Amino acid sequence: MKKNLMIIFGGKSTEHDISILTALQVMSAVNKEKYNLFPIYITNDGKWFFGDNLLDTKFYLNFDKKTLKEVSILPNSKYLFVKKFNKYKQFAKIDCAIISCHGKNGEDGTIQGLLELGGIPYSSSGVDGSAIGLDKSLMKQIFAYNKIPITKFIEVTKKEFETEKDIFLKILSKVDLPVVVKPNRLGSSIGISICKTQEELFEAMHLAFMFDEKVLVEKLVENLKEVNISVLGDSENAILSVTEEVQNKGFLSFDKKYLSSSPSKIKNDKKQNDIENKNLFGSKNGMQNMDRIIPANLTKTEQKQIEELSKKIFKCLNSKGVVRIDFMIDTKSRKVYANEINTIPGSFAFYLWEKSGIKFPDLIDKLVDIAEKHQKKSDSLTTTFTSSVLNQNQINFKK
Repeated sequence: MKKNLMIIFGGKSTEHDISILTALQVMSAVNKEKYNLFPIYITNDGKWFFGDNLLDTKFYLNFDKKTLKEVSILPNSKYLFVKKFNKYKQFAKIDCAIISCHGKNGEDGTIQGLLELGGIPYSSSGVDGSAIGLDKSLMKQIFAYNKIPITKFIEVTKKEFETEKDIFLKILSKVDLPVVVKPNRLGSSIGISICKTQEELFEAMHLAFMFDEKVLVEKLVENLKEVNISVLGDSENAILSVTEEVQNKGFLSFDKKYLSSSPSKIKNDKKQNDIENKNLFGSKNGMQNMDRIIPANLTKTEQKQIEELSKKIFKCLNSKGVVRIDFMIDTKSRKVYANEINTIPGSFAFYLWEKSGIKFPDLIDKLVDIAEKHQKKSDSLTTTFTSSVLNQNQINFKK
């Protein structure tokens, strides 16, 4: 019997369009003989829609909600509900959700919390791991506590930036120029700048504060080699992908990461289950757009350190599903620094897993298995406790 698989994407996020691309790749790879697809698109204003048109990339350029059904998830239901005449009615029981959202309002634990309340298994890290993964400052503090090597950084709030006269002295006393400035809870290189002068730092912080109330200023690794690795599993069993070395001269911008050709139409036939289909993935799409070396050129010591740190990060952030962890190597000092974890990586890092012997459809199967395993564990826990507190503490309410 087929499972009903809900693919959630879009959302009120600056990474909205990247989420669509990731979801299209996931939906093209899903084994249609195992799953019934329920694509759920969240608009920029937060409304949820379902419909076959969501399989067509061109549809998003001329979005027409009249051709779709507005839907919702309700607490403790395990069902998708469709809106009719301003009332919600049960539409389909959902066996598992693949969260393909990036950034705020999706990757940050919010949708994860909603699915927890609905009792629906889901593919990503939990509420806590997701929230920490998107909060760069909190993430780095946890890294530091667990003795995971990171670059020097300082967190600056918008209020501090606007009211403290000596804010730049404070920043530069903690982190020397050149630095990287980035919004605290954002991804896809949006709002990020490299600064070599105080004037550039001033402009960069103005830009970053357009996207977040908190900004991180980090020491720039000048002799930089960027190395990424993916981890798949949960706290009990996690495996590592091959590493990738990102070939990038200078700052890796949003445009370099993502602006390329993309899937145009996903057909619900058996042939489309093969993600090597040349018409769909013959050219570079999404995170594949970057030039990369797989596996990365690393010494045995660097390889071992990155693998050990990856498992440690995955565990200490209470991660599950598939993540991508980004590292920085100073090619002169040979020091390895952990940069960040992506709890819902672009394209689900499937290109790394293919090089590791796991095809995209099989990767999705594993995500479903992990999600269902986690849900069974959660369902087995005691969540209520009968006591005599209310009997012994009668409260009289008076007007």
